[in-house]
Formats: sequence, C-alpha cells, structure tokens
Amino acid sequence: FGGEGTANFPCFRCSAECPLAKKTNQDDTPISSCACGGSLLVRSNFSSSTNSTCLKLSCKNYPTCRNVVWIPNIISSIKPSQNEAFCEACEGSKRLVDIKIKRQGRPDYIPSMLECICLFCEPSVVELNGGNPLVVSATRKEVVRGANAQNAAGRAD
Repeated sequence: FGGEGTANFPCFRCSAECPLAKKTNQDDTPISSCACGGSLLVRSNFSSSTNSTCLKLSCKNYPTCRNVVWIPNIISSIKPSQNEAFCEACEGSKRLVDIKIKRQGRPDYIPSMLECICLFCEPSVVELNGGNPLVVSATRKEVVRGANAQNAAGRAD
C-alpha cells in the first residue's frame, strides 16, 4: 500500500504528494455557463458504496449554487478540447470537449474516444445516457436516467 497518511485517500495507494490527493488534476476550464451566472466545471466524486468514481459538471459557486450535471458512469474522462471551440447548435456557452468511454457497456459502433463534441447535444452521449440529453439539475434526486426518464415525464403530465 501507499505512503504515510494513506488512510485519507480513496485509492489507498498514494501519499499527500500525489497529484490526485492535491486535486491538481482537475481542470478549471468552464464547460458551460450556469444559470446563477457562474460556470460549470468538471468534477469527480468517489462513491464508497459502489467503489467507483463518477464525473459531474458542478457550479463553480458551490455551495451557494448546487446546480449539477451528472455524467453517465460509462464516460471515464472529460477534458476541454484544445481548439477552445464552443457548440454552435446549443444555446449559451457550451465548450466542446474530448471524452473517453469505458469499454465495458460501450456499444461497438461508438468509439472509445470522442473528440471535439458537445456533451449536451452529441447523439452518442445522448445514447450513452439512456436516450436522454444531459440536463442541469439542482439536486441528485432530480436526476433521472434511462427508461425512468420517460416514466417520470409521463407522471408529470
């Protein structure tokens, strides 16, 4: 196992000098604007119940603003595209990104890496999210994925 003080780190293999422990691996490049006037940044959460890390876009103004976009677990990384372009089809400033997709559960016709795409309107991302586009929600309870989204929409009418 890792060095001194590893009990505070989810992977139990690193030390306080690890870039992950220092959170220096997080890119503070805004991916989208937020309704509060802030910006949505890529963040990760470690879940001890599933022993995995999930990605999200959360507002820079947290905890004042709790807006969040939960990313499907099949997406393993999100980085802003190097060309610094924005989606022309979406409203607002949505930066194009490069994503890596996990092999397990990925349809063969979707490549393992998608470059220079919009998370909010790219058809492959919509498909990976159970046919639903990614949406901003205020809390985790409001997030509905996959077939449950259609059921929830039917109940709301």
